[in-house]
Amino acid sequence: MTIFASHSMTWMAGIPGRMQLEHAYTDALAAVTRWVVSSGRLHMSDSNALVLKFVRAPKSAVGAQL
Repeated sequence: MTIFASHSMTWMAGIPGRMQLEHAYTDALAAVTRWVVSSGRLHMSDSNALVLKFVRAPKSAVGAQL
């Protein structure tokens, strides 16, 4: 099962370190084959291991700019 079978993005030039981070993130998303929500956390895995883990932002951070 592929969760993110088809996605498209607009690639723009940016700061090299941030562009590497963006590529690593999108590669990790592409590798995800399963996910589970547990205790308010989203765990995304490939066939071997945890790839990404997300936690809910505190209410005070919602809408805040990074």
